[in-house]
Amino acid sequence: YVGHLPHEVRHLAVTELARVLRPGGHLLVLDHRWHTWPETDALRRVRVATRNFGLMTLTLFERTDAPAVVPA
Repeated sequence: YVGHLPHEVRHLAVTELARVLRPGGHLLVLDHRWHTWPETDALRRVRVATRNFGLMTLTLFERTDAPAVVPA
């Protein structure tokens, strides 16, 4: 539900998701295409697919070795 969070705290949520994944671990996200997903060096986008006539986006992320930090 990251896309449903207020824009100001989305990056905090994504950073925490990345923090609890071990390097090499995967995160599967299903969200509406109009919800923005904050970029972070700690998660690498591996695969993207659309579903439900393009209304939903299914994204597979992989945890990198980069530290999961909250930007200043």
